[in-house]
Amino acid sequence: MKYKYSKSHVRNFWNTHGMTYDWYGVSEEAEGTAEFFDRIDKVMWNAHRFAAQEGIPFGKYIPFSDIKDKKVLEIGCGMGSHAQLLALHGAEVTGVDLTEKAIRNTKKRFEILKERYPNMENINKCKFLQSDAEDLPFESGTFDFVWSWGVIHHSPDTKKIVSEIHRVLKKDGHTSGMVYHRNSIVYYVHYMFLRGVLMGKLLKHNQRELADRYSDGWQHGGCPKAEHFSKNEWQKIMQERGFSLKKPIAAGNVKEIYPPHTSRLLQAIIPSFIPNTVLKFFGWFLIWNMAKKK
Repeated sequence: MKYKYSKSHVRNFWNTHGMTYDWYGVSEEAEGTAEFFDRIDKVMWNAHRFAAQEGIPFGKYIPFSDIKDKKVLEIGCGMGSHAQLLALHGAEVTGVDLTEKAIRNTKKRFEILKERYPNMENINKCKFLQSDAEDLPFESGTFDFVWSWGVIHHSPDTKKIVSEIHRVLKKDGHTSGMVYHRNSIVYYVHYMFLRGVLMGKLLKHNQRELADRYSDGWQHGGCPKAEHFSKNEWQKIMQERGFSLKKPIAAGNVKEIYPPHTSRLLQAIIPSFIPNTVLKFFGWFLIWNMAKKK
């Protein structure tokens, strides 16, 4: 399938608007400082509380007890939040990203990390390089675990990246991560109904273009591509590329369900099991958890 935007459009957007969670330009910390990274992590972990386990961010989906001294690849390292989390649990992390901005900042983060944890030898082995995940610069069978959260759906050829993940994993290696869920409240209510119908955006854009426009960075024109997948579609994509995978999991933030500016009030009134149950079926995040290389 041909896309409106090329890979250079994707690279340029994220190089200009890195995932710093300050889409409105309100960040006060200087880029590349410890305070800058600490703020990003705080926002990240708070927005993904559903993924935590026993207080550890993303503990439901990252096998922290098994990655010590293992070779771990992160596809789309962004500002390095997940890479730091993996490294602090003993992994030898390699991070790749399409943009120079992400690699520059993640390297700065790890310089700070080395000063904070001088006795963690694995941190010195971590490395980060600008690279296209559709053509990873690693030998086959290099990594024990591959992680990618909310990244590969921005690629012009997401399926090729899945094939590359399979190639670079060791025999019986695993991968976990997230792409966007098409059968979600965000897709059908936020994109198609609120923007598309009520605001008349479907008169100018088709469904795919609306999802691109409003998934990330809509304040700046929207990211060039953000493909959304159904559970069955994503399971088939991974199985056809050599993974053993149960049906993907839907999840999300309760803010997806409530009207703008009402989430705090409604969360105090409505029992938490209700939105959590809804998100298991219609959450924006579609998670593949510990898919095994056959």
